[in-house]
Amino acid sequence: MTNLKPEKSVKLRADFLSFAKYPAVDPEPGRYHSLTTIVFNGDVWRATSFSDYSGIQISKSGDGNHWSEVSIIPSAKFSGAELQVLNGELWLIGRLDVPDSGIYGGFPCGFKSPNGIDWEPIMFPTGIRGYPHRTFVFRDRMYLLAHNDHEINPNILLYTADGEKWIVETYFFPVFTPKVDHFLVLKNSVYAFVHGNLPGVPGRPDYFEVWRSDDAVNWRRLSTPAHSPPPRRSYTVGHFNGKVWVIGGSRDINGVGGSIGTIEPSNEIWFTKDFTRWFRYEGRNPMPAAVDRRAVVFWDKLWLHGGRMDGHYIDISPTYSITE
Repeated sequence: MTNLKPEKSVKLRADFLSFAKYPAVDPEPGRYHSLTTIVFNGDVWRATSFSDYSGIQISKSGDGNHWSEVSIIPSAKFSGAELQVLNGELWLIGRLDVPDSGIYGGFPCGFKSPNGIDWEPIMFPTGIRGYPHRTFVFRDRMYLLAHNDHEINPNILLYTADGEKWIVETYFFPVFTPKVDHFLVLKNSVYAFVHGNLPGVPGRPDYFEVWRSDDAVNWRRLSTPAHSPPPRRSYTVGHFNGKVWVIGGSRDINGVGGSIGTIEPSNEIWFTKDFTRWFRYEGRNPMPAAVDRRAVVFWDKLWLHGGRMDGHYIDISPTYSITE
């Protein structure tokens, strides 16, 4: 990871990106639900939850394209997971949905493994609930943005160094209420991408915001230039070749007050070097419009795995790699 350098000028030909297409990564047709990827011990690792919530399939790839199953984590109603690496171990944190409980989004649930084969559960404090759960690793700690039953403002930020003892960093996260789409760690800072609209707040306009913190406690909103990625949800964020990329996603073209309307997927590609100026890639782009792709940098390429082209877990996007 490197620092972002201020951008003095951009002189790029229109088609400065090259794309390679690979088969879709649906492990079993009709069973794909969600996917997350990360680089661990020299390979790309993938966790895939199934649409029937029967478990999590853990796979790895030495080339970013061909996959072999490593293990299965049997866990009913476990979804929305994110893979992270901390202290030489692979961590998988998601949510455990509890049907008919009246609790929106369920509870945090997770596992960790030294090798991707042997998994042990991660313990979480009581009273932590809700969707979404977002994670990031910063200064040898695993951070979890979740919800707290007992606070007026639901957002709560916790951290752990071992998966056993969790410490509350802050109970009050008004800047992220309630939409955090991605965290991105770049050397000594954490960036939070807040993007979309506020559920249950009629008339709240769509927005795109990036917040920065140097200690994971104090956050400041970066100024949003007029020319920046349009409001979307379920998009992809990655850091590659000195640039931050925002790719794809969708917008609700007739949602009201944050309700889900008609989904309009996108294949737009935006990038920035310093968050003060954003640029939309105007060159050839063969990727179909899709949501929920996962980005990982491997073999000097930005890989985009998974994703859905129809917004309903049916039409799975092919895998693409991007190079400059």
